[in-house]
Parts: sequence; C-alpha cells; structure tokens
Amino acid sequence: MANINNYSSDTVINSADKLIGTDGAIGADLGKTKNFTVSSLSTYILNQQSSGSSSSGTANNFPLFSANGWIDSVVKQGSLNNIDIGTIPTKGAGTAIDPNWVDDLQVEGTITATSKMSIGPSRGLDNQQFDLNLLRQSAKIAFGDNNTFGNPNIAEPIITWNVVVGEYGTTDTDQLQLHSKSGTFFTTGELGTTISAVLDVNGNFGINKSTGLTEKLEVVGNAKIEGHINATGDIVLQNSTSAIYMKSPDGTLYKVQMANGGTLTVTTA
Repeated sequence: MANINNYSSDTVINSADKLIGTDGAIGADLGKTKNFTVSSLSTYILNQQSSGSSSSGTANNFPLFSANGWIDSVVKQGSLNNIDIGTIPTKGAGTAIDPNWVDDLQVEGTITATSKMSIGPSRGLDNQQFDLNLLRQSAKIAFGDNNTFGNPNIAEPIITWNVVVGEYGTTDTDQLQLHSKSGTFFTTGELGTTISAVLDVNGNFGINKSTGLTEKLEVVGNAKIEGHINATGDIVLQNSTSAIYMKSPDGTLYKVQMANGGTLTVTTA
C-alpha cells in the first residue's frame, strides 16, 4: 500500500465517497479491513444522535454545538409541546404542565422585533399599518402580572376581560402612564368612532363632550352621586330656570328656585 500522504485530497465530498477502516462488529468480519461510504457514516451518526445512544445532555433540551462538543442550550420543549427559552418559573398556583398556566412560547428575557409582529391568523393587508397585531377573534392583551385572577386548581383561566392593564395587588408601587400629545380619548362603538370622554391637553375632562372644554370637569347629561359633594369654591347655577331638589324627612321632594330680587321659592316637585 502506498504512503497515505502521497494520495491527493478530495476537494469535492459526496455521499458515494469511501473511507477505509476496520470492522469492529463482533462476528466473522471482526478486524477485517472494509470500505465505508460517506453516506452510510452520515446516516449512522444521525441515527445515533436521534436515538440518544451516543449523545448526552438534559432530556427535552435542544442541543447546542460548542467548541467542546454538544451541550445543552437554553431552549427546551415542554411536556405540552410548548417551547421555553431560558428559565421559566411555575406560574401562579399551578404547575408547569397545567394548560391554563403554560404558553406555547415562553421567554425569559427580552424579545426584540425589528418589524411588525402578528399574533393569530392572518387577515390580509388591512392590519399591516399596526406594529403589533392581535388577530385571533376575542383575543386579549394583558399588561402586568394578573395571575391572581385565575384558579388553576379548577382549570379556571382568565376569561372576563378583553384588555387587562396594570398590576394587581398591594405589594409594590407600580404606576400606569397614559400619554398623548393631543389629549386622551375614550371611544366606544364597533369602529371606535364614538367619543365618550376626553382628557384634553389642559387637564380638562369631558364626558359626552370632546371639544371646547373650559372647566376641569364637564358633563353633558345627568350625573348621579351617591355620597357628599365637598366644595371649597362656589356652586354656580348658570340657567335662571335651574333648581335644587331636596327631599324632606317625610319623603316629599321639594324644588327650590331663585326669583327676581333674590327671593327663594319652594314648591313641591
């Protein structure tokens, strides 16, 4: 046999290439020189990796190739086929396999998206103007840890709110900040075009009135207050026909109005 250093190197590797080696299987061919194809070696190595007979690591962890060989990565597949990245704590009072407390994808740390993100089935181009799309029907978005409003022991998930904003409990001092350069609008209706209330840039709040606010609170419509009104300023009734209604101890409702000259008139309402 010629010196192996005298053979030229094959720069194009393909599955039919052969390597020479020694048979190590117990039997009649033990110790005999044999040819091994690159294809057969590749298949053998992959089968050994998938069967785990020649690999090591933590069960259900995705492997990571390092300079020292295969090691555990931070990615793990859970028992419900959920994917965990990092160390995910047990949520609430439930367990890691409770379907109400395990998400399909759980990440410890920060997720950075350089473009738009959609959650749920695609609904065409009408949602492309938004950076974050929640497209599933009856989808909910929650900010803060609201796990206290579910009971995993009876398989009760959070189902009563469409939007949960803020953090519940009394153990911290978290604050919610709503910011807008042109005022904050509270809208209702199918398309969100009905303005029910407005907090304008001057700090004036209007209910059923969205423009021309000059007072700190303006209400178009009736207001019901169950409790005291404590005022350090004046109470002004601008309309001459306005009245104050008061009920006597016997249950009679009286109407108090101001006449010309400052005379009060009291009539039964």
